[in-house]
Amino acid sequence: MKYTKLIITTVVILAIAFAGWKIVSTYDSNDVNTESSGHGHDHSNEGKSSQITVWGDRFEIFLEHPFVLANTPTEFVTHVTDRMTLEPRRNGNVDFVLTDESGLSTKHVEKRPARDGIYIPKLTFPKSGSWKVSLIIPLGEKEHIVELPALRVYGTQAEIDHAPLPEEIAGISYLKEQQWKIPFRTEAVKQQKILSQSVIAVPELAVVDDGGSPVAFVQLSGETFERRSLELGKKENGFVQVLSGLSEGEYVTTISAYAVMDAEHEMLHGDSIVQLSEADIKKFGIEVDLAGSGEFEVHLSVPGEITFNTNKLAHIVPAVPGIVRQVVKNRGDTVVAGEVLAWLESTKLGGAKVDYLAKQSEISCCSIELTRAQEVSDNTINLLETLKSSPSLETLRNMNGSAMGMNRSLLVSSYAEYIFAKETYLREKDLYEKKISSKEDYLKADSAFKKADAQYVAMRDSVNFEVYLNLMEAKRAQNTRLIELKAAEQRLYVLGLTTEDVNDLAALSKNQGTPIEEEEECNDPNCTECAAKALAKGQDADISDVRITNEKLAWYPIRSPFEGTIITKHITLGEVVKDDSEVFVVADLNTVWVNLQVHQKDIGLIRKGQKVMISSKSSVPETKGVIDYVEPVVDGKTRTSLARVVLDNTSGQLRPGTFITAEVLVEKRKAELVVAKDILQDMDDKTCVFIQNDHGFEAHPVAIGWSNDKYVEIVSGLQAGEKIVTKNSFRLKAELEKTAGGGHAGHGHVH
Repeated sequence: MKYTKLIITTVVILAIAFAGWKIVSTYDSNDVNTESSGHGHDHSNEGKSSQITVWGDRFEIFLEHPFVLANTPTEFVTHVTDRMTLEPRRNGNVDFVLTDESGLSTKHVEKRPARDGIYIPKLTFPKSGSWKVSLIIPLGEKEHIVELPALRVYGTQAEIDHAPLPEEIAGISYLKEQQWKIPFRTEAVKQQKILSQSVIAVPELAVVDDGGSPVAFVQLSGETFERRSLELGKKENGFVQVLSGLSEGEYVTTISAYAVMDAEHEMLHGDSIVQLSEADIKKFGIEVDLAGSGEFEVHLSVPGEITFNTNKLAHIVPAVPGIVRQVVKNRGDTVVAGEVLAWLESTKLGGAKVDYLAKQSEISCCSIELTRAQEVSDNTINLLETLKSSPSLETLRNMNGSAMGMNRSLLVSSYAEYIFAKETYLREKDLYEKKISSKEDYLKADSAFKKADAQYVAMRDSVNFEVYLNLMEAKRAQNTRLIELKAAEQRLYVLGLTTEDVNDLAALSKNQGTPIEEEEECNDPNCTECAAKALAKGQDADISDVRITNEKLAWYPIRSPFEGTIITKHITLGEVVKDDSEVFVVADLNTVWVNLQVHQKDIGLIRKGQKVMISSKSSVPETKGVIDYVEPVVDGKTRTSLARVVLDNTSGQLRPGTFITAEVLVEKRKAELVVAKDILQDMDDKTCVFIQNDHGFEAHPVAIGWSNDKYVEIVSGLQAGEKIVTKNSFRLKAELEKTAGGGHAGHGHVH
């Protein structure tokens, strides 16, 4: 195992706000650029140097240079990063414009980078003093101008030697060349709207979980970072409130913040390497493959409970109060729809039944009145029609058998007087015309005839109208009784009786008047009289049923509303129950609900239609289901929301009240880097994979994302195409711990 020395860059922040850009300048008394390196990081101890970082609207500039001496060419190692693409500038010129205090300018054009992202112009300042340096970076049709802070140019080397040293500050070194290998971004800390309040906030990507504590990394300069411990507040839309640890205007690492933490770890501890011979590799069964992309199912583990399907759960309450006379079913019994569970004797129901029977009986009796009224009306109208033909009195006498009440007497009497008056009038008229009778007698007969005619017509109208009124009144009274009967019947339904119950009660009403005689039993099989009586008794067998019904007239049946199982019973024989007493609970257990408690941080992952695997440590078998409902609110106390799965339970193995665990298939995820879960090893509280390189097998800390029981997504710490150990990585961990005495050491620079 090899060890590397700890590299700590001493830096100082000179925060300068200039032209809307954030500027950081650092000074290092031991850091001098060596031209032969062509890199900008290979320094000697020959002089003093400065570092400057400027975040522009499009480009980030990280510039390193020695303290500047007038009229002396000085290398400015300039790192240019495109903040939009997060990549180094690989081609194109960068113009350096130097302006003195009087406003005179000179331009130096650096046509191309020395290598990707790094321009190394040699700038000469003709005199000492304060100089302004501007960078002009053309991109497409637009030129981006980046202003650097004021630059001090010294007149002599002695001035440089006597220049004061800035305050030193330690940081984490992470070179630009390393940043450019991965998507790497820093963003300014600023005010954000979170839950309608303006607070200091950062993207959630900037927060790194370090053993349960949130930290962030502030960029002090282009290649130097500082760890900050955070106190966080509320979250919304991908941002999190920072209560302490960061200040507005500081730049924090967002994308690939874990890479800075990995760099910090490597600076402090070094990489872990196991060197094995080919024989040992074969002996240990070590296999290697290239890291690459993959697709795997992402599951979310959620606790839950099997419950009753409340759409098939009935809390049975009697519709009437009463005394329990019979309990038919017990807890655990299966019942069908409409089956009687118990019988109550209810005064209220008995009164309602008696009222119904009375109304039924009244209808039967009063229907005779309507029939009589209809018959009288029909016969009277028939008589009136007959009278229109002026029949003889002999003909009228033949109609005496028809029921008409007083109408016959009134009409026939009036008609007879009319006939008599008419005949008298006709006779007197004839005698008067023959000069036999006097005019006075004729006029008297004429007057009597007209009077009898008028009375006859009035009698006909009066009888006709009276018959009509009597018939209408009989019909109205009957209709009223029918309505009252219907109301009494509806009341029975309200009290819980069924159509069958009401029909039985109606049958009882029809048989109320049937006499039942008590007779001595005859045992003589040859008695013809007894045989006849037995036949009659068989034909009237329903009469004994009526007697039983009469005895139980006030009995009320408590029935099951559907097929199911009695799970609760609160009723005993002789008990007085009220109409708000829950006496039975019946549940249809053919289906059950599984209520899942989803934490608010995960509720966005749960959707209706997702597949679920239900399991339990008890005897509940693994069962597949689908999320049927997701509650739209979060419980204020538990901070969870309910998701429901409906399961078939015809087997009866899913028992309500059982606690379960549900694996919800959240998504089928494609990831750039996917490895088998069993190749991961825990090293110093870090999750690592072993990578094979020129040094041997090296343990690399990685940040993991989504995972399931077999595969895991690698977020950072591993590159596609790297050789990773895919089998027996635990052997390497054991060798590493054996070699390092239970620990592990590193080698090489973090970069």
